[in-house]
Amino acid sequence: MRIPWYIVTLLALGVIISGAWLSIREADFTSPPTAQAVDTSVAAWKENYPPLPDKPKVVKHKLVDIPSIDTPVAKEPAPPEIPIGSLAFSPALNHFTEHASFSSASFIQLAKSLSKTPEHRVFATLAWERAIDTGKPDTQELHLAETSLLQLAQHQPAWWADTHNSLLLDVHISVPEESLTDKEEFTKQLLQSIRDGSGYLVIPNIVWRHKEPSHQVWLKAPSDKGSTSHKIKLVDAVLIKPSEEDSQPEASVAPIDQATLYQAVFDSIASTLRFSASPEPPRPSTLSPKDSLSTALTRLHWQAFAHLLHGIKPAPEAHMISE
Repeated sequence: MRIPWYIVTLLALGVIISGAWLSIREADFTSPPTAQAVDTSVAAWKENYPPLPDKPKVVKHKLVDIPSIDTPVAKEPAPPEIPIGSLAFSPALNHFTEHASFSSASFIQLAKSLSKTPEHRVFATLAWERAIDTGKPDTQELHLAETSLLQLAQHQPAWWADTHNSLLLDVHISVPEESLTDKEEFTKQLLQSIRDGSGYLVIPNIVWRHKEPSHQVWLKAPSDKGSTSHKIKLVDAVLIKPSEEDSQPEASVAPIDQATLYQAVFDSIASTLRFSASPEPPRPSTLSPKDSLSTALTRLHWQAFAHLLHGIKPAPEAHMISE
């Protein structure tokens, strides 16, 4: 037998209403809860629901003004350009010295422009030399000019092809003979360095002075009326060490570094030209002492130095006279 739906509905409602009434019939919904009841309820809540961790502090960073990508970066002004002039003729050794009022930066800019064309390497070499002996370079400009001259020297022929008219110079080296480890090889290298550095304007001769050595280096024109350059005193190479045979000390000559001799030759020339007005006196090289004879000492330096020792006065400059 089926129970009608309305009887089932009434029974279900009766059960729900009876359960609710039995649960709340003794509850007081109008009186406020006691303090003890509140504390008990709060304690139960905290036990079942622990507090959340504190919120992290927000640190406000100061924003730095960042320049826009579109903002143009200030560039250093380009140095004044040196007029190149005609390149259709063979230049003189003092070419570009008429632009002595320009800085080394201008000569470097000119040399870079000329170096782009292989046919103009002779003019580029002269421009690099003017950056050294005319433009008063700083250390960075001097290093750039010196390294560039070394690279160009591999492609340059001798400047002074007629060696019969070259000027002779004697290089005097007064050191003990036993202080040199490879005398013959050093002599060949020093002769070649001076010939190449001067563009064969100077033909050197090495004069070794081993008797009663004064530990000095200087250069001299071989003629009777020739002058002598400033003498450079080397560091004393004589050391004292105990003898192997007995306890008495004996003098032992320490070997002299070849770089020291190259540096002495450079210093002797530079000291002699220290009062030169044109070209500018040589500046300390940024390269090795050997390379300095062909870089920091330009061919114009070598010519001025050789003329000074030989007593050759420079030719008067040409001037234009208008009436």
